[in-house]
Amino acid sequence: MRLVLPADPLALGVVIRHTVSTMVTSVVVLLVLALFLTDGRRWSAVAGHALPYRACFRLVDVDYSPVAFPWTVGGAWTVHAVWACAACAVAVTSVRLRDQ
Repeated sequence: MRLVLPADPLALGVVIRHTVSTMVTSVVVLLVLALFLTDGRRWSAVAGHALPYRACFRLVDVDYSPVAFPWTVGGAWTVHAVWACAACAVAVTSVRLRDQ
């Protein structure tokens, strides 16, 4: 299984402009934050479902066990699409503002 991350590190790199800061922020936001969010509480489940890491596991999970706050495969695809579009929008906007 190969985990494919969206274009978020590109957007963070454009905004932060420092390699180390960008890599640390990317890992924390995309991977570490998902470990602290559980499906036991509604707010935590909703926040976890909005992360691309958890959305990836929802798409590739074969033995999907029911949880208290389930979500759909379409929701997981939507999460990936929104993160990619937001990353592109942030990158384009910040580059345009800085290049003027």
